[in-house]
Formats: sequence, C-alpha cells, structure tokens
Amino acid sequence: MTQPIARPGQLLSSHLHGVSEKTIARLPITLSELGQVAGLLHDIGKYNPQWQAWINAIAVGASPTNHPSHAQAGASWATKQLGVLGNIVALCVAGHHRGLYDLDQLDGVLKAYDSQIEAAIAQTPSEFLPSALDITREQLETAYGESGPQLSMLVRILFGALIDGDRTDVAQLEGTLPATQFAKIATLQDNLATHVAEFSGTSPVNLARKRFYDECRQFAQKVSLHNGGGIFDLTAPCGCGKTLSGAQLALDIASRLHKDRVIYVAPFISILEQNASVLAKVLGRENVLEHHSNFDPKSEAYEHKIAGERWLHPIVATTAVQFLESLFENSARRCRKLPSIVNSVIFLDETHTIPTNVLKPVMESLKILAAHWGCVVILSSASQPDYSPFCANITPVIANPDYYFKEFKRVRYEVMGKVSWLEIAAHHHHQALIVCNTIAAARDAYRAHKGSVLLTALCPPIHRREIIADVRQKLEDDDPIVLCATQLVEAGVDLDFPIGYRMMAGLDSIIQAAGRVNREGKNPEGVLRIFYSEIDYPTMPEYQQRIRITKQRLDVGDDLQSPNCIKAYSKRLYSDSDTDELEIISKLDRVEIESVAKAFKLIDEQISVLVRVPHHEIKFDSALTSRDFRALQGFTIGVSKSRFDKNIANIKDVEGFYVWCGGYDWGADMAL
Repeated sequence: MTQPIARPGQLLSSHLHGVSEKTIARLPITLSELGQVAGLLHDIGKYNPQWQAWINAIAVGASPTNHPSHAQAGASWATKQLGVLGNIVALCVAGHHRGLYDLDQLDGVLKAYDSQIEAAIAQTPSEFLPSALDITREQLETAYGESGPQLSMLVRILFGALIDGDRTDVAQLEGTLPATQFAKIATLQDNLATHVAEFSGTSPVNLARKRFYDECRQFAQKVSLHNGGGIFDLTAPCGCGKTLSGAQLALDIASRLHKDRVIYVAPFISILEQNASVLAKVLGRENVLEHHSNFDPKSEAYEHKIAGERWLHPIVATTAVQFLESLFENSARRCRKLPSIVNSVIFLDETHTIPTNVLKPVMESLKILAAHWGCVVILSSASQPDYSPFCANITPVIANPDYYFKEFKRVRYEVMGKVSWLEIAAHHHHQALIVCNTIAAARDAYRAHKGSVLLTALCPPIHRREIIADVRQKLEDDDPIVLCATQLVEAGVDLDFPIGYRMMAGLDSIIQAAGRVNREGKNPEGVLRIFYSEIDYPTMPEYQQRIRITKQRLDVGDDLQSPNCIKAYSKRLYSDSDTDELEIISKLDRVEIESVAKAFKLIDEQISVLVRVPHHEIKFDSALTSRDFRALQGFTIGVSKSRFDKNIANIKDVEGFYVWCGGYDWGADMAL
C-alpha cells in the first residue's frame, strides 16, 4: 500500500514529525508541548483520500483542479480533544495557510468542512492524534498571562513558530535553506567597543560623548532582572552619540542577560539606512539584517527574502512600521519572525514618533514582551515623552539627563511672527536648513531660495541618499547650501547647519530640527528660528493639536529644550488624545486577531510608484518581473490614493507596476 505523502518526494509522516521538531526549536521550553502538537496536527488534513489523490496526480504531471482544503482537520481535532487550550493550537493550525482567524470565527470555519475533516481523521494514524495535554491552563497563564492581549501575543508567537517550522522543513527538503552562521553577541559587543575606543577625541563635544557612552556601559553592567526582561528609558540630546552608545548598551545587555539578538527599530528609512550602514561597517554586513522595503541586497534576493521573514541575525535593523505592525499581524509571512523577537533586546529609536492614536496598544504589547517573553525594551529619544500613564515601571538609563542637555545645548531658539518665504530668503544665508510641515510648504520654500535643494518623501530613496550625501559634503567644504525639507530630515540624519528655520510644529519636531543645527559645536551658538507661515498649509488634526500644545508651553515661558518641558508637553498631548483610537485593546480582549491586523496600520495605505531618477540608467519601459521590482525599490515611493488619482495622466501601468512618466527635477522632487 502506498504511504501518504505531503508532497512529491516526502512522506506525510516525515513532514509532520519534522515540522513538530522544528516548531519546538523556535519556542521557549514552556511551549514545547503546544509546539509539538501544533506541528503534528497542522497537515493531518492531507490524510484525506481526496487530498492524496490530488497530490499523487500532481506527482505524475497532471493538473487537477479539485484541490481539497486540509488545514481544518487538525484544528477540529484540537478544539474537540484538547480542552480549552486546544483553541490556541486550533487557531494556529487552521490559519497556517491563510492567516490567523478571530477566535469567534473558528467554529464556523470548521463546520464548513465537516465532511473533509471526518475523511481525514479517519485515515490519520493515532500517533498524530494527541488525546490530551500535560500543560494546564493555570501553568500557561502563569507564564504568559491571562488577558486577551497576552493570549493574542501567545497565539501569534506559536503561530509564527509553526509557520517557520513548516516552511523550514520544506526548504530543507528542497535544499534551499540559507545558511545561518553568525558571530556571537559577545564578539559583536567587543568589536563595537574596540571601534569606539579608536575614535575617542579630546574636544569638549567628544569628551561629553565619551562620558555618555561610559554611563550607558556602566548601566548595562548593573542590569540584573529576575525574569530577564524590562523597559528602559534612554533620554539624551541630539548630537550626544546615541547611535553607537545605544548599540553598545543594547549589546552589553544582550551579552549580560544571554539574549539572542538586538533589534534596532527606527521611524524612517533615512535614519535606518544611515545607522544600519554604520553598524554593518563595524560589526560585519553578514551579521546585520537590514529589513525594509527599500533595501537592495547585494546577496541573492531569495536569501534576503527568507532572512527578512525569519530575523535570525544577531543584529536586525528595521522600521517602526515593519516591527510594530508585525506585533499586531495575522499573516503567515509577517508572523514568521515573531519567535525571533522573543528573548531579544529591542532598541526603539526616536520613540516620540509613535503615532498617538495607537500608543496605548503599542505600549501594552511592549509590556507583554518584557514581562512574559524575556525581552528588554529600550526607548530612546531626544524628546522622550512621558510614558508613565501607560507603563509605571520604566527604568532610566541615564541618572541625570539634564547634565547632557546642558552640555550639548548648542542652539538658541528664536520665535518669529508670520513671515513669507521671500522674507526668509532675503537673509541670504550661506548655509541654512528650512524644515516645513508639508511637501507643499517645502516646495514653496525651495522655489523662493535660488540654488537651494529640496528633500521630501516624494524623492525616491536612492535620490534621498544622494541629496543627503551631497548636502553633507557641501557643509564640510563650507560651500553655499540651503536645504528645504519636510520632517523627513529631522530624525537621526547627521547634518550640521549653522542656522535653521522650523515652521511652527509639535515640540518634539522642533527639538529634532534643532538637532541638525550646530550639532558639532563648531560655532559658539547656533540659532533655530521658529516661524509661522503667512500661507495656511493644511495639516492633519493631530498635527494642529501638537502645535496648540507647543504654543501653550511657549506662553508659560518654558525652556523648550528642557526634558521637563517635553514631559509636560507629552502629558498634555496624551491626556487630550484618544491613544487607542482604533479600539485595538478591546479587539485584543476578545482575541480578534484578524480584525486587529486589519485595523492596526501606522500609515495609511499607499500605492507604490516607480520613478525615473536622472543620472541613473534604469529602463522602466520593458516587462518587469517581481525580482526586477525588488531591485528597483530604491526608485520607488509611496503615494496616497488621492495624490495618485490626481496625477493618473502621468502614471503608466507597465506589466502591473506603476511608473511615473511626468517630470522630475534633479534639484527637487517629482512633480506629483
């Protein structure tokens, strides 16, 4: 009698055992039994004679159309035989192809496949049909919590382990599993320390940076947590060397507490690319995974795709959108990485950029990771909000941040009235930065300043990098340069202008703009002029709210550069805002995992458009494959549907990809 197969060349029994073992390997020991059972049950639907007839027809080259479903059989067995914990396994098994369901959808989904389920279970060997679980509900709740958000996190991580076990077993069979040999955390820790020691200077700025670096290291040496997790606050001014000091802090903690990796999270691709490049240069490109949509890997694209799904590198550098949305996802592809977040150090840079309307569920998820999954979370910003309403136990890394804010205070703020772009241009600055709230405003500033450069989100990533490099070189050579930009330039971009102009904005944005002025202390004092535009550029309601609260701090005479001022600003902002506007927490309470995934979006959905960038020999008018598209990510921008529709006459559909066919100004951006 022919033995059932999972696919041509692999017995079904071998696959079930293999997935079970690989799922266990991706989980904490307390979840071994659930991982084992999920692996054994996930494909028992393939014992259905109809499914076996279908796969055997495939094996001999036929093309049958009646593809029986198979994910429901194991889920049904789990719900009926394994008690209340069976629902956890059932969610993972039922969704291992299409993604996780809401808990209340499960019964209806399984009932729709009763006949197929019965046919599969009747043929399934008893070794793949566990009748009970040794682990109890009480043991599971003690380890991972009992609330809806805690249970939802457990389901996602178990699901991610099952997905990884399934796909890894197949890749191993096919010989397509990429190598995963990396340097140890302790080695990377030492390599970074050696690099920093080679670049110590004796200027006042460098001495202050060295003191900050040393204090970070001293803190890491004292960290000792009974559960291996915690949330830390790294508040420090712009220009103090947070990138390397923060990386050293994270690696020191990871080494001390035996964490598996450091996950560096940045809000914008511009800062991520800059800092990931520094880390890769120091720690070795092979040890640093740069995971975002615009990264063009030098290695084979397939290997990077798998690496981006698994996150096995000791250093993972990713965007806030990628990281935070993954915590609320239900898709197999994005949940696959979640087991790699367990027992890691998560360094969240520029945390003030986390959108206010999702702050409550984000902080709740970070608390769960720290309390139950062995994660250390480091919240870092020069304009650190007051997170005490969301998390009472946050430990400061720096004992006296005020010292560093005073030491790195290189900028004087001046508040102007309403001015026109021509009035600002009339100052004829040799070098200046102008930061605006909208693309339209930045474009108007650019037009008013002859010979200036424009930097906005409508510049494709490859052009952004070239603009920043060109501006940085002009600053170093003392050549004339006026940069007109949106807030894209604020977070972490290492530029150093003698004077800056910032359109009135939220206090956090103003502080970040000031961080691009007199950064290295080359002048006795830099100046940031906060101005009101005589043109009323429309902005989002939340942005207007931030401006109102900033004005209130100005009215009471606060020092805008003081950490206490930003705390007062954020406290008022959060008290006046709905920090769970999308009702994520209530959905998590009901374990509505699919509904949460649909609702939780950090940015509005955008349409990808390829852009012809001058001086780059790229042809867009031939047929493009998915692999071509991957290589062209550096020429891709995200466009809102309204902007897309408005400019549809200049957008061409080439083999399913949208290509911008309108004008492009090399000194500016696309005319979109």
